[in-house]
Amino acid sequence: LVTEGDTMEEARRMAEDALRGYLESLIEDGISVPPDKTPITEPVEIALT
Repeated sequence: LVTEGDTMEEARRMAEDALRGYLESLIEDGISVPPDKTPITEPVEIALT
């Protein structure tokens, strides 16, 4: 998933919207959605130049 925003909060909202759209498309196409289990989290390192 790639998204962006002017702030981290905006980028998170954009990511939520993208994931929601993806899951809705799975449902519309009759593809099973992964079960709701422990959230997948991953730290992000950002280099500032």
